[in-house]
Amino acid sequence: MPPPTFARRAARLLPFFATLAASIAGLAESHAAGPDFSLGLHLVHHRVDERAANGAHLLTETGWTPMLVARLTQPLPLGRLDAHLSWNDGSLDYDGRSQTGSRFQTTTDQRIWRTGFGYALPIAPTLDLRARWELEDRRRHIQGRGAVAGLDERYRQHYAALGLIWTPAPAGTTFSAEWIAGLGGRQTTRADGYIDPVTAPGNGVHGARLGARIPLGAQAGNAAQRPRFALLPQLEYLHADRGETRAYRSNGVIAGSIVQPETTRWQIGAGLEVVW
Repeated sequence: MPPPTFARRAARLLPFFATLAASIAGLAESHAAGPDFSLGLHLVHHRVDERAANGAHLLTETGWTPMLVARLTQPLPLGRLDAHLSWNDGSLDYDGRSQTGSRFQTTTDQRIWRTGFGYALPIAPTLDLRARWELEDRRRHIQGRGAVAGLDERYRQHYAALGLIWTPAPAGTTFSAEWIAGLGGRQTTRADGYIDPVTAPGNGVHGARLGARIPLGAQAGNAAQRPRFALLPQLEYLHADRGETRAYRSNGVIAGSIVQPETTRWQIGAGLEVVW
């Protein structure tokens, strides 16, 4: 079940998105033939697994978080452009081991910002080819507990995605599938009093994303009607290779080495979207 903090986290952004929605509505009225603006509220389940070089399981993080997505889509004489910004913030249950090897359970606070641009080109009456660039900023705070110190990590990763969008009927349900590849990035790790900030190149990343857009209510089948509502289920998988080993300092003195383990991330969820 979603954690009780979900409602509080989502509620904090409601005034901002209410103002944004009013602005978008005004823009839509003054640009009736212009771009589409949309806002979506999603609920996403995360699972993160890390493994050592020998394949041994190190930790699992799981939990539900809210995600808010703003999107602009601009039709072109041939195809369409889109831009998006998403915010995902919540807490995950952490189940792993400390450096001494003993079992360690705590909470990880995770915040993910993503922004990106894409272009979809029709290649058949019901099929589009889409290419996208995306930047992800992921911040992770593993809370300390007892004698075990907390840890802060920040990942900045560029992605390229290539996929297909299938629309079986005009203005009807669409299905999408994308292959994702990392274009490079970096990650920074720190722990107050124990690990001075240390930065390493991002790991090699690949993955896939499946999604759908299902029109709801009387708007289904009527692309001209505004506003429109849709349900958006989505599944995403990302795999990051083991990173490069880096020496780290503690209060200015070299104290050891650190490496980002091989990591897999799963996200599955759904959201409600409104389009002006």
